Amino acid sequence: MLVIGRRKHAYADAEILEDDDFPAGDRPQKVPKHAFNVWTKYEIQDGPLRGLGLGIGGRWYSDQAADLPNTFDLPAYGILDLAVFYTRGPWRLQANVNNVLDKRYFPAAYSRDYVLPGEPLNVFASLTWRFAAQ
Repeated sequence: MLVIGRRKHAYADAEILEDDDFPAGDRPQKVPKHAFNVWTKYEIQDGPLRGLGLGIGGRWYSDQAADLPNTFDLPAYGILDLAVFYTRGPWRLQANVNNVLDKRYFPAAYSRDYVLPGEPLNVFASLTWRFAAQ
C-alpha cells in the first residue's frame, strides 16, 4: 500500500507594515516566502514481509530574513529524510535517517554573530507499542 502521508506548501508574503524600531517593508525573521514538505511511505500488505515498510520525505525552504532590520538573508535549503519500519500487531520498530545527504544548512539566526546550523545527517531508532483505549 502506497500512502502519501502529507504534502504541504505554504506561501507567506509577510512584511512589517508599521513598527517603532524596524523599517516598514522589512521581512520578519524566520519566515520563508515558500515552504514545501512531502512524505510518502510504502508498506507490504501480504506475505512473509507483511508489515515491512519504507518512507521517504523532504523539506524545502526558500531564503529568509536572518535578522531585523534585514541586513542579511539565510539561503534556501532542502533536506531529504528516509525511514524503514516493521509493524507486527501493536508493536512497531522504526529507524529514521534525517538529512540523508548531510546537507549543510542554516534554519535560523538571531544576528550575524549567532547563526544556527541545521542538524547534520543523523539516525535514530524507536520501538513503540500501541494500545486501544477501553
